[in-house]
Amino acid sequence: MRTLYTKECKQCHRKFKTFDDSMEFCNFACEFDYQQPTEEDIEIGKEIINELKLPSKLCLICNWEFTPKHKNQLCCCNECSMIHQRNLSRKSYHYKYKEIKGDYDND
Repeated sequence: MRTLYTKECKQCHRKFKTFDDSMEFCNFACEFDYQQPTEEDIEIGKEIINELKLPSKLCLICNWEFTPKHKNQLCCCNECSMIHQRNLSRKSYHYKYKEIKGDYDND
């Protein structure tokens, strides 16, 4: 025969009855609310996210300040990226771009 236990919910402190001695909450809603992050947890999470953010850059084409989605992103949008790629195929722009980036050697 199973034993019926009377327990107190950790979240709402109501009494409930259960056959499972390990239960700590009266229902799933109380369990979910109990596991919600505290304000301190949220602040720590925001600090971590801010540390991981990439610094803003200026677009090579339109000089618009933007936050890159990855560290190698040079342009703010697809249109500027396409213009940049088209310009890279032109020899004069290619040399100018390499001079700006410091990759060009005057050999």
